[in-house]
Amino acid sequence: MATYTRIMAERGMSLTTTEVRLMGQEIATLSGVDVGLITLRWAQRFCQRHRLTMKYGNIMNRGRLCAASEDRFKTYFDKLHEIMTHYNIDSSNIINMNETGWSKAQQFRRRKIHPVGSSHPIERQLMSLDHITSVHTHTSSGHRLPTLVIYKNSVPKDSDPSSNFILRSSESGFINREIFNDYITSIVVPWTTSRGRQGPFLLLIDNASHIVSSFQIMQ
Repeated sequence: MATYTRIMAERGMSLTTTEVRLMGQEIATLSGVDVGLITLRWAQRFCQRHRLTMKYGNIMNRGRLCAASEDRFKTYFDKLHEIMTHYNIDSSNIINMNETGWSKAQQFRRRKIHPVGSSHPIERQLMSLDHITSVHTHTSSGHRLPTLVIYKNSVPKDSDPSSNFILRSSESGFINREIFNDYITSIVVPWTTSRGRQGPFLLLIDNASHIVSSFQIMQ
């Protein structure tokens, strides 16, 4: 049972002490042991015996969770260095777009069981309703471009737009090709040509195959 608890934590689907207690009661029933002995205190002692602890996990969607490994990170940065060298891209000419999202029915965050020593445990995101997307764009030279916020169906009437935010809407609440192209041409490209900046520039954005191709970026 301890091995199963660790495996579930590694997969981003860690257990609560209640779930561990229920498993313990099921095993006790099959073994002919008094179920009344398998209390919450028993579950807590079980965690102590097997070097497990209760922590809040950082919620992450399944795609990002699967990509979170040392080998993948090394491959990514090796490829980044290769591209920068090949195209002679200055380190100050990197633009990073980070897309994130949340929903009105956000997944409830609570303490769950993780191995002792896991400093940043991850929880797999399980729901996505009434999605809202925000795209944060920063440059390696220290500039922050206006944040793109995408609402589902329509922008709220009581929203207060400013120069620091670009408000848009889509049918799903996710970014699409039209919104992406508009943001690039109206916000990102003008930044690359302002104050005498000279390229080439490198735009970093993940999970964007559905909205942009490498040919469009090069254009």
